[in-house]
This record gives sequence, structure tokens and C-alpha cells, in this order.
Amino acid sequence: MASAPSFRQSAPDLKRFLEKNIRVKLNAGRTVEGVLFSNDHMLNIVLHNASEVFEKEKPKFIGTMVIRGSAIIHLECLDRL
Repeated sequence: MASAPSFRQSAPDLKRFLEKNIRVKLNAGRTVEGVLFSNDHMLNIVLHNASEVFEKEKPKFIGTMVIRGSAIIHLECLDRL
């Protein structure tokens, strides 16, 4: 019985984004901005001073936020590297 090929996809290296302002687009249509504090191999991240950003409204301050990696669609650094 042949086994299916194993495809391992490594998580992106976010070390250079630590302590930088980032914008995260989530699968629920939400956009969040904050300072990247931590991440793990599953791309779960912790943001400090996080705010939910809306197109035509003021940002809503959230504080510290944990985001599950499977909910992240796009991650963008807002600071210069």
C-alpha cells in the first residue's frame, strides 16, 4: 500500500516583524492593526495595542489580542524594516 506524499509547509519567519506595527486581514472580513509581540510555528500571533480598523469609521481599540493562525489571510508590516 503506497502512502500519499507528505508536503510540509513551513510557517513564515516573523522574527523580523517582532515589535513592529503590522496589519492583519482575517478570514471574517476584519482588519486588525497592532504591534507584533509573539508568534509560534502554527502562525498564531499575539498583538499588543491592537485596534480593529474600519473603512469609514474610527479604529476600535482592543488592547492585547491573540489571533489564531488559521484565521489569518494576509499580514503586512506597516513600519520600515
